Amino acid sequence: MLESIKESRAKRKIESLRLENTITGTHTGTWEWNVNTGETVFNERWAEIVGYSLAELAPISIETWNALVHPDDLKKSARLLERHFLGELPYYECEARMRHKNGHWVWVMDRGCLMTRTDDGQPLMMYGTHQDITERKEAEKQLSMAAGVFRHAREGILITSAKGIILDVNAAFTQLTGYARQDVIHQNYQLLSSDRHGELFMKTMLKALHEEGVWSGEYWMPRQDGAVFPALMTIAAVRNRAGEVEHYVTLVADISNLKQNEDKLRLIAHYDNLTGLPNRILLTERLRHATLVARRRKEELAVVFMDLDGFKEVNDTCGHAAGDQLLTILADRMKYALRECDTVARLGGDEFVVLLPDLSGKDGCRQVLDRLLAAVSAPACLGEGQVQVSASIGVSIYPQQPDVDADTLLRQADMAMYQAKQNGKNQYYFFQPVSAPMMPVLPG
Repeated sequence: MLESIKESRAKRKIESLRLENTITGTHTGTWEWNVNTGETVFNERWAEIVGYSLAELAPISIETWNALVHPDDLKKSARLLERHFLGELPYYECEARMRHKNGHWVWVMDRGCLMTRTDDGQPLMMYGTHQDITERKEAEKQLSMAAGVFRHAREGILITSAKGIILDVNAAFTQLTGYARQDVIHQNYQLLSSDRHGELFMKTMLKALHEEGVWSGEYWMPRQDGAVFPALMTIAAVRNRAGEVEHYVTLVADISNLKQNEDKLRLIAHYDNLTGLPNRILLTERLRHATLVARRRKEELAVVFMDLDGFKEVNDTCGHAAGDQLLTILADRMKYALRECDTVARLGGDEFVVLLPDLSGKDGCRQVLDRLLAAVSAPACLGEGQVQVSASIGVSIYPQQPDVDADTLLRQADMAMYQAKQNGKNQYYFFQPVSAPMMPVLPG
């Protein structure tokens, strides 16, 4: 078991290293933004795109971005952010010009997603990426003159008639999609339609082409074998001197690696690296959502704060590797003891929080609490020996009068847990107002 834990930790380190290497290899900038405070974190590549080091840009905040972005694009960014915050757009995505240290403009694709909100529903934490798309933008600008040399481009390119008949594709397109040139020439562009995009998406694309002559965005491109891959696609109209559309040129760039990086960043941001349980950030998000649902449906929920009794002795006598192994064993036991709708999260060290929604008061959660105590206190095999710990548990029930927020529920459960620990451990206490002392419940 200890060897499997070591292997698991080694694999996680390798995955983290691979993620860092992939971001470095794809020259992707990353950012984290606290919308509420303006606090912002960039990686070094973000600064390199505009010719700086992070040290040169210090102190860094959202004003760093505002100062470098072209005023026209800053307004466009603000409009797109507002639509994303309102839920009209699943992701924020904006092409913007940024002033390079040498004075010229650099085009970037700024993409991100709001991950958490405040108690009152306001935007809080947002994560995203920066990608230098200057070359692609220049390519778009020169499409009408460069159609004859499109075969040398690294992006997949196809040319269609004004009526949507495919006239030609380049070698990169065949490599990306698996379609041979002879398989698509003279076929209708509908051959490349994807069932992952609805009618509204296609109407938006056609409207942009009709009104602006260009559309750019993320598209699920089908392959010849029936699979699909995420692509950054640009469609531009090429007009004659009379202003009439003669044909369309489409650029396709595979962004599979970028999408995988974003998924891994979200995973790292929301889950504990050792146990795989939700971390404090994800717990807070789920707790705030659960309180809103409970208030609307007039249901009750419980917040359970757990602290292991005797864990320090295991660490001191058996070593930190054994302590980590014990934490993973207990995490699996706790998940098994809970209902499907419950959440167990690790705050850090030997502290855990369990969210129990859809309850009928204290009696509704006693069985779950008893199972948790039993799961934690059962002996655990570490190497060739056994260890045994227990848990001190504090519980707060929602709703309350007057109403309380998610952070208050956590503090109340923490206070009740401290009472359980002070009064003998291996038991749970329900939080009560000061005038009504907290009552312990010993394990059966």
